[in-house]
Amino acid sequence: MILAMNSFNIVHCEAVSSSVNGGIFKELINQLITTLGNAEKFTFVTDNVNFHQMANFIEGTIHDIRFLAYYSPFVNPCEEVFSHFKSLVRRDTLPLRMDHLIVRMRYGCGHVTSEHLKNYIDHA
Repeated sequence: MILAMNSFNIVHCEAVSSSVNGGIFKELINQLITTLGNAEKFTFVTDNVNFHQMANFIEGTIHDIRFLAYYSPFVNPCEEVFSHFKSLVRRDTLPLRMDHLIVRMRYGCGHVTSEHLKNYIDHA
């Protein structure tokens, strides 16, 4: 799963059936930049995985990127959202097929409130 959020809502959430890599991450950032535009400056905060450091794809925009410390998932609010998703996915019974898993993941995206997100950010 790949996720972009702020304290109000989940801006982008996508189930990825493979490992996330530089290409997938770059595609996410490009989609976000297209959605957000350049009228207002946004700062992207991400964990410090090597392929996230390919920040040259935000050059030419007004946006900025900041990295969390290495090996510090406990300060990444997205990890809290992933934990929330996992509890929703595993509730009742485990999904038996990939399509069931994706349906539950999408359900999870729609059931994280702005209050949850604010709490996750405050906790991080």
